[in-house]
Amino acid sequence: MINSHHAPARIPPRSPLSVAELAAARLDGDLRRQPRGAYVARHQPENAAVRAGLIAPLLPDHHAAVEQTAAWIHGIIDSQPERLAARRCPHAPARNVIMAGVTLRHRALEARDLITLDGLAVATLERTLYDLGSISIADPDNASARRAFCEALAVPGLAARMPEWFASATIRLRRWRTVAQLIESRESA
Repeated sequence: MINSHHAPARIPPRSPLSVAELAAARLDGDLRRQPRGAYVARHQPENAAVRAGLIAPLLPDHHAAVEQTAAWIHGIIDSQPERLAARRCPHAPARNVIMAGVTLRHRALEARDLITLDGLAVATLERTLYDLGSISIADPDNASARRAFCEALAVPGLAARMPEWFASATIRLRRWRTVAQLIESRESA
């Protein structure tokens, strides 16, 4: 996987190829273009690890992909969100970070809510479902979050795991009751 979101005259970060090799590989069709100027090998299957690797250079250190960004990485939604979302990892220093194209949430996640894919911390499916439901409730006009929430509910067994996930939370989840009711109403419909 190669991320080339920089100017074409420079070698992309983490790139094992020179500029000439990268150009030749693109022309030969050995690479397929991904969002934000990234490329992956044509034969490489698209999976969560590949999507996480594409996003990793775009997020700040000590932050995890969350919300629709995590939903895309998990394969819940088909297209990479226009604006990425990240949240501080546990025990990461609280500092102001500003990154173009990234919405940063500064309240840290719990360790139980994280998995690591290709070196990137990503919110678990349970946390992602909660976040998408919470966004849908807070902003009823956010159609993309509502669609992603409905798609997440279609993940086999996810809705059934949510009561235990809610019960095991060690930090306060502001909208847990409302999100739990929303999950129940969608499941019974």
